[in-house]
Amino acid sequence: MTGQQMKSGHQSVDGASHSVQARSPGADGSRHTAPSSVWNNRDFFWLFLGRTIAQAGTAVTSIAIPWLILELTGSAMQTGLAFAVGFVPYLLLSLPAGVWADTMNRKTLMVAADCGRLLLLLSIPLVQWLFGEIPILLLFAVQAGISLLSALFDAAYSACLPNLVEGRQLQQGNAALQLGSSLSRIGGRVAGGMLIAVLGRRTRC
Repeated sequence: MTGQQMKSGHQSVDGASHSVQARSPGADGSRHTAPSSVWNNRDFFWLFLGRTIAQAGTAVTSIAIPWLILELTGSAMQTGLAFAVGFVPYLLLSLPAGVWADTMNRKTLMVAADCGRLLLLLSIPLVQWLFGEIPILLLFAVQAGISLLSALFDAAYSACLPNLVEGRQLQQGNAALQLGSSLSRIGGRVAGGMLIAVLGRRTRC
C-alpha cells in the first residue's frame, strides 16, 4: 500500500469518527435538552389542583365543626374532643392506608375519598333542613369520617406521584405539592376563622 493510500485511509477513518461524534451527545452534556417543567404534565397539574382544593376544604372544616359544637353545646371539653377526632383517626389509619393504596386503583381511591368527604359535609345542612337541628353525634361522625377519608386520599396520592412524573421531575413535583399543601392549610384555616367571625357576629345579633 502506498503512502498516499494509507494517508487517505486515515483521513476517511478520522472523518467517520468525527461524523459519529457530531451526531452523538457531547461528553459535557451540551447536546442534552433540559427536562421539561413538571407543570407541563397535565396529570400532575390536576393532581396538584385537586389535592390543594381538598386540603383547603378540610382545613376549613377542621376549624368550623369544633366551633359549631362549641356554639351548640357551650362545652369546652366537647370542643377539644372534636379537635382530637379531627386528627387521631388520620394518624391511626395512615400506615394501613398506604398498604391499601398499593393494592387498589389509586385514582379511584382518591375520587372516592373526595366524594365521600363532600357527602359527609352535605349531610350537615341536609339534616338541619330535614329535622330542624343538628345532632352533636353527627358532627363528631363527620369530623371523624373526613379524617379517615383524608388519610386514604393522601396515601393514594403519595403512591401515584412517581407514576405521573419522570425521575428528574419527581423532586420538583414533591416540592410543589408540599408548598401547595402548606398554603392550602394556612388559607383554609384563615378562611375558616373568617367564616366563624362572620357567623359569630350574626348569631349574637
